[in-house]
Amino acid sequence: MDYKHLSEEEIARAAEAMLHDDYERLPSEISLHLKDCQQCANEVLTLCSILEENATHKGIHHLDALLLHTRLQTVTRLIVGIAASVLVIIGIYFWYDNNDLKLNSYSENNINQSIDQQSDTSAGSIPDTLEGSFPVSDNTSDMNTELLAFAENPELEKLAQRFNQSPFRAEGPKIITLGTLTVDATDKVFLKWEGDEIEYLIQVNDNSGTSLVESKSATGSFEINLPAGLYYWKLLDTEYNLVFCGKIIVK
Repeated sequence: MDYKHLSEEEIARAAEAMLHDDYERLPSEISLHLKDCQQCANEVLTLCSILEENATHKGIHHLDALLLHTRLQTVTRLIVGIAASVLVIIGIYFWYDNNDLKLNSYSENNINQSIDQQSDTSAGSIPDTLEGSFPVSDNTSDMNTELLAFAENPELEKLAQRFNQSPFRAEGPKIITLGTLTVDATDKVFLKWEGDEIEYLIQVNDNSGTSLVESKSATGSFEINLPAGLYYWKLLDTEYNLVFCGKIIVK
């Protein structure tokens, strides 16, 4: 008896359920089939990745209405997330800038007061009030740079969460590296996976989505040094299908 796979409509329905975090409401026959059938599971994850990566919808034109509705909702959530992140960053910037101005003003007044007191003392003596009174360095720029380096990318964040929280995973190697990997800035970032010895493409992006490194490996591992910040890494097969997306935090 031939093994029956999910239809295109059922594949699209499962992909839409994942995009809307509504997987539990899928009919039991679809969810049970996806747990047992890696081929159909791979098709669902690939369809989700296509929508997330702004890829063209080749080969699924008869599902345009459904996919367009899903994409519009995804873009709306992305815009709201980016706007909220920008407002938070602006708020943090002005908070630190305002407090830095207060510190500089206090330091300047303290120094002026110490100089006035020093004029009343004998030559060569050091008044107690002047000891330890030095201008506060301006580190606002460094703080803002550090905050931006660790700001989450809404689209890549959702993609990483989907690969780590999915009830099934597409065909491919077993990922050994934690979904969210935290390392010290003095240490190397070590990425590892298991499975058939096939060549994979490793892509490391910063939190703006810019690709920093693209390298191939058939050894099941990859090492790289990264400065402090938030990064996202992707593993793709030889046909450039996304196999995994993970998160790297370098402190």
